[in-house]
Amino acid sequence: MSAINKEKPPKVNPTLLPTAPVVKLKTKKELRFPPYVNRSMTLREFFMEFQPFLKFDLNPITQRPPFYIDDEQNPKYKGIIDKTMRGMSLGIWTLVECGEDSPFDWESLDAGNRGRAIWHFYQNEITWEGRYYDNLSKEEKEYLLNRTVSLDIYEPM
Repeated sequence: MSAINKEKPPKVNPTLLPTAPVVKLKTKKELRFPPYVNRSMTLREFFMEFQPFLKFDLNPITQRPPFYIDDEQNPKYKGIIDKTMRGMSLGIWTLVECGEDSPFDWESLDAGNRGRAIWHFYQNEITWEGRYYDNLSKEEKEYLLNRTVSLDIYEPM
C-alpha cells in the first residue's frame, strides 16, 4: 500500500478567495517601447556632450542608489575602473531623454554604476592602483578618454 495520499484535495469556494481587478494585458504586438537611436562615441566625447550631473542624471530615482557613501571605498566602482582600464567592454549604456519638467536633458536607465564610477574616477574622486586620474601617465589618460561607449538613447517614456 502506497504512503501517498491519492485523495483529491477539497474544492475551494471561489467566492471566498480574494479577487483582483481584471486587467487586459497588451499582446506582444501591442507592447512597444519608444523609438531610440544607438550612438557610439569615446568617453571624451561623452563627457563633453552629456556633461554628467549637469545635463545627464547618472543617479535618477529609478536607478539603484550607490550603496557606499564614500565612492573610494566602493568595491563595485573599483572593479569597474579596473576592468575599464584593462580593456573590458563598457557595454551598452541606456539613456532616456527627459521631459521638459526635468532639470536634466537625459537620465540613466541602465549603466548608472558604470557611468558614476568612470565619471568619479575622471573627477579624481576614486583611485585606480593607488592613483587618481590626474596622476596617470599621458598614455593612460588618453587610453581612458579614447575608450568607446555605445549608447541607446530612448525618447521620453
